[in-house]
Amino acid sequence: MEQFKATLEEAGMPMDDLVSVTIYCSDVSHYAAFNSVYRPIYR
Repeated sequence: MEQFKATLEEAGMPMDDLVSVTIYCSDVSHYAAFNSVYRPIYR
């Protein structure tokens, strides 16, 4: 997520500018690990 955030910031877009994000996870066993990184950003 930090790389994604850095890429957006390079383009002059903070995370607050995001309206929608679609995540595709090909292995449901990774869902909890992903949420542990993703959710704190939007709380």
